[in-house]
Amino acid sequence: MLGSCLLNLQRYEILMKVLLGERDISGAVQSHNDTRVAPTTDVRRKTLGTLAGEFLGDYLTSDGNAEAASPPVEDGSASFRIRLRVELSPDDFTQTESSIKELVLLRNNLVHHFVEQYDLRSADGCRRAESALIAASDQIKHSLDSLREEAIALARLKQLAAEAFNTEGILDDLIHDRIPWCHTVIAIALQEAADDLARDGWASVAEAVDWVLARYPEELPEHYGCRSWHQVLQVSGLFELHRQPGDRRATQYRVRTRSSNLH
Repeated sequence: MLGSCLLNLQRYEILMKVLLGERDISGAVQSHNDTRVAPTTDVRRKTLGTLAGEFLGDYLTSDGNAEAASPPVEDGSASFRIRLRVELSPDDFTQTESSIKELVLLRNNLVHHFVEQYDLRSADGCRRAESALIAASDQIKHSLDSLREEAIALARLKQLAAEAFNTEGILDDLIHDRIPWCHTVIAIALQEAADDLARDGWASVAEAVDWVLARYPEELPEHYGCRSWHQVLQVSGLFELHRQPGDRRATQYRVRTRSSNLH
């Protein structure tokens, strides 16, 4: 029973290393199909406690803060970076953090202190050890199943990212230093705002800006080389603008097309 627990703990540790090792992909746009980027950190020799700390602070998060973009490739050609993270609600993050820390503590007790805690020379001590191992096995299997679900989700995210990256036109946009607007978060957010706020087919730009900032506070025009939200709406080519004479806040917009690229 002890051996079974330790084997499952090793499976858990290996799977966590896989998740941490594949969470960050970057390289040159032109060669992305052949790029195999090394993990941003070497996780192969790290202990479960160290891995858990990185997993909770880097892969799982509750603050929504993204890291700065990676530096461009040396020859100055177009580059890409795909950063995979899972954002949880504060309550879910706290619960997950507690569960992982309890598993690390359990692992340390099984590896370093099991013989000290139970008298395996007596029948009573063996019975108590057996009960503890049954509970430990259940806890480990539950944690391993949860991490496997994360691995399945990561594989799905990578597949979706690859499909989006290979969408017709997006590579051409990136290579020629053009923003692929229909795939940007800010454009998708503006479409969602239009769907939610539209009256008679048109939505107020001012109301839409407030709507987007409340839900996507990190999305700002300057991140896309624009001076204003109106410029985003104009240069993206995805929306139509309708201005009321003499009243800028009365400017309205609507989605130009219902392209599936916006979904």
